[in-house]
Amino acid sequence: MLYRSTDGAQTWTEIYQLPSSSGPMGVLPTGFAMEAETILLGEYPLDESDQPRVMESQDGGTTWKTVFEPEARHVHAVTIDPYTGDRWITTGDGNEEAMIARLFDDGIDIVGSGSQLWRAVDIAFTPDAVLWGMDCPYVENNRIVRLSRDEITKRDPTVKTVHVVGSPVYFAETVSIDGEHHVLFSTAIEPATTPKHTARVVHGTTADGFKEWDTLVRYERASPPFGSFIDTNAYVFIAADSLRGVFVNPYNTATENGSIQKIPLSCLRQHED
Repeated sequence: MLYRSTDGAQTWTEIYQLPSSSGPMGVLPTGFAMEAETILLGEYPLDESDQPRVMESQDGGTTWKTVFEPEARHVHAVTIDPYTGDRWITTGDGNEEAMIARLFDDGIDIVGSGSQLWRAVDIAFTPDAVLWGMDCPYVENNRIVRLSRDEITKRDPTVKTVHVVGSPVYFAETVSIDGEHHVLFSTAIEPATTPKHTARVVHGTTADGFKEWDTLVRYERASPPFGSFIDTNAYVFIAADSLRGVFVNPYNTATENGSIQKIPLSCLRQHED
């Protein structure tokens, strides 16, 4: 279910509930976006037999309509490009289900699909490019890549690898400081996979063309609560503000679990020196 508050989180109103015929369904934090009076929501089915949808509401969640049904297991993200206003969606999980696309009123424009390179969760935007990281738990290296805006509409766009991490990439943030754009990605820990994953936040910047990347924080996963019977993922949620700094919120980690940690902007500026 999706809830809305109009009084500073004092009270909440249910604005979205799945049909009773649907199986277990979720929505990733990245699967929700707002532009003006429009709410966009991408579904994340927990039952492999269910069809995910991208939903739209023009009246604060009172009514909804389906605007896209991808041939995929999950909708990972629905996000708005702050520079163009374009609506971007990401889906997964298999090679043929992995897709990054732009959603328009008359359909979609597929930027890329058909391999794990295009299996992403969140997208980071800069004036000149879009960046994402592969969300693939069973490969040794997940690539963080940059796609120039000049390549977006090409049939076979050139994607440049700017960094490699050993864990699937989930959440992204971009913050502008003194004319440079700093991009942050967080990685996740997923169970029953090799090699062993770590949850971390990595940082690159336009100041050096994303040549060098720092690890700002790193966390290990918390021990399973019931031994080996239950094994769950660990994540690092991130937010950034050009005046206040970077905030990280680790979940299911051995340390700092559930807390909000602040990373000063000075840590990002050091990368420019």
